[in-house]
Amino acid sequence: MQISDREQLLLTAALHRDEAVALASWHEWQGSITLEEAPYPEARLLPAVYARLSRMKAPPVLPEKLRGSARATFTQNMLHARECLPALRDLAAECRVMALKGLAHCARYGTWSSRPMGDVDVLIELRSLERACRHLAERGWQPKYGMTWTTLVHRSALKRDSWGLTRDRADVDLHWRVMEAEDEGELERIVWETAQTVEVLGRRIAIPSSEVALISCINHGFRSGSHGDTLQAIVDAHALLKDCNPDSTAMLVDRFGLADEFLSLLEALSRLGAATKGHDRRVEGRSTPPQRRRLATRLPWQIDLLLQRRASRVPRARFEGSLLTHPRAYRAWEAVGRPKLLEPLFLRVAGPVTRPLKGCAKPRNHYYPNACEVMDEVGGIGWSWPDTNRDCVWSDRADARLLLPVRRGADHLLVASFSERRVLSSAPNFDVFVNGRRLARIDFRDHPDVASYVVQVPKRIIFSDWVEVSFRPLDYTSQDVAVSSYASRLSVPLQRLGVVRLDELAGKFFDENPIPTLYEHILKEEEPYFSKFQNIREKIASSPFSGSADLPDGFDPIRYVLYYYDLLMAEVDPFEHYLRWGRSEGRVWR
Repeated sequence: MQISDREQLLLTAALHRDEAVALASWHEWQGSITLEEAPYPEARLLPAVYARLSRMKAPPVLPEKLRGSARATFTQNMLHARECLPALRDLAAECRVMALKGLAHCARYGTWSSRPMGDVDVLIELRSLERACRHLAERGWQPKYGMTWTTLVHRSALKRDSWGLTRDRADVDLHWRVMEAEDEGELERIVWETAQTVEVLGRRIAIPSSEVALISCINHGFRSGSHGDTLQAIVDAHALLKDCNPDSTAMLVDRFGLADEFLSLLEALSRLGAATKGHDRRVEGRSTPPQRRRLATRLPWQIDLLLQRRASRVPRARFEGSLLTHPRAYRAWEAVGRPKLLEPLFLRVAGPVTRPLKGCAKPRNHYYPNACEVMDEVGGIGWSWPDTNRDCVWSDRADARLLLPVRRGADHLLVASFSERRVLSSAPNFDVFVNGRRLARIDFRDHPDVASYVVQVPKRIIFSDWVEVSFRPLDYTSQDVAVSSYASRLSVPLQRLGVVRLDELAGKFFDENPIPTLYEHILKEEEPYFSKFQNIREKIASSPFSGSADLPDGFDPIRYVLYYYDLLMAEVDPFEHYLRWGRSEGRVWR
């Protein structure tokens, strides 16, 4: 946990038990930066600082802008609550519902003007997820970032704890588990058995107990959230600790593996001069586990590989069985180390292992699996959720599969294009299997400037009107590591996949100009893409940067903005964006 000097000053001003120290810290921060220039993590703390300083016995004269930050926080929180509470009431008729994080904290302590919340966090039971999603879909809610309901229920729910949903101005973060833990069933039981109820705007809602809210706060702030979430978690935890039973808290923290994070929190609060009476020295950090004693005789490499592959299996509760035609057979194949010899025979006899969520895809030359609706048609196990900028989709398992339609009796070329973020891959070397046969080995480190790779698929291994493609990273990650660091599993950032018959290469692959998904949305006048495109055209027509001499000859603003999903969604002025940022980022402009 890295806290800058300015952040330390703000946290001290918000939490220190001594009013003089808190006020001095505020003045020191105020003298180092203006409120308008404060970065987001610091600006997020300003309402809490205002609340602390305004409660002093002799309140100081505070800037009107600081008071305005508190008023804006109150207004935004009230709007979020008013827009979402009716939906929560309706959802409660279908399943158990509980408010989490910001809404629960504001309802518990009345911190509507000092604790900002960007959305409304809601918890349901995992077993109720499909029913809840069906209920929300019928009432016009949509998943964010291009997620589809089928992927949310059958793929992402096994890997994530929550996903954002929107309807009109309402914004909900739907949770189906509090945190990832080895004993999730026991945690879920504790969450619901210890729940409390409070009244918000005339409605009764359930919120977690103080102890459960604390471990959720620690998990989000110290493990899975952003740096701003870490700072907010320190403020929230300080309030929760006063209501938590020390013995119950110590039991939960130890049971669900948050001891080190909890001790880091207590240490931070101690440095900030905040009281943590009753919670000190009740939890001990995890010691480094003893190294396993190596056998005197070195095991054969085949057995080492088998043990390594077995360790990379995911728990049964996270197994993507709905994406497989024969989940039990696949589980057994994994248990014996994914032997290569059995797979081709199994595929010939039993058909493809992969069962896409929307049946068989239509044959085409190019697939963009970073679009969730495409992944629903061709995707099998082993793929993560769509990125917010839809740049790629990462593999996150030791075996990531796709099922693609082809024509039997013909040689094909498979062209795989990967995101520029491939340099961040935790396992940059991987094998490419087609119908159970290894056809290529790719290592991003060998050719760091190469983004696309061609694999020839001979007709002798195509025995039906489909091929099953599998990407298998060589550096398998054990599940123990993946629980504490999900990023350690991300390996193959797939952006586009091309499939073409070798005898039609010249006529199909090079002559055709397939329309990307983004262009299709605009041409079909689908929202919000069409409206955003129209707004960009208006900016182009009135842009003061259009005549800049620094623009390259032949710069096409329409082509430039349509190359990149994030530019369209941000409704940028393409002239201005290229001159200020795009050129230095190396973005394509023609």
